[in-house]
Amino acid sequence: MRLLLLLAFASQLFAAPLEIIRPLLSNTDGGEVNPADFPYSPGETIFFSCRVHNYQKTAEEKVHLTWSIRTLDSKGVPIDVSYVVSVLDSSGKVLWTQPEPTTAQSESFYPKLWVPASMSVTTQKNTQPGQYGIAIQVKDAIGNQTYETKAPFSIE
Repeated sequence: MRLLLLLAFASQLFAAPLEIIRPLLSNTDGGEVNPADFPYSPGETIFFSCRVHNYQKTAEEKVHLTWSIRTLDSKGVPIDVSYVVSVLDSSGKVLWTQPEPTTAQSESFYPKLWVPASMSVTTQKNTQPGQYGIAIQVKDAIGNQTYETKAPFSIE
């Protein structure tokens, strides 16, 4: 029994850190990835996806991840002040809000190497041209880890 506890503790101690891999933006759901300088148009839908990697699992192979997505201005400053999904135009007007962070709790017969995360945002037709960004933060409740990354985009 002590050996099992020691092995469980050691595996978490030497585990790779939580990370988000392949943050991607596209103008079609499941479509080709757009380059970083791709100009989106007002009224267009922007699809964001990524993979959450190196999270910890319980002995029963259960996963408990929470992620939230925020929009950023051209200087990387969050436009919203909460950890819920909110997309705002360049003047600060809220275009869309998700009231609660997205949560993934699961168990699988086969070990998962990553968990997908995705969302789409449709900008309003009167969205002002400018630089924006999508920031995603993921929290691993089992591994007690947090990771954040950003995906910039522009409206022209």
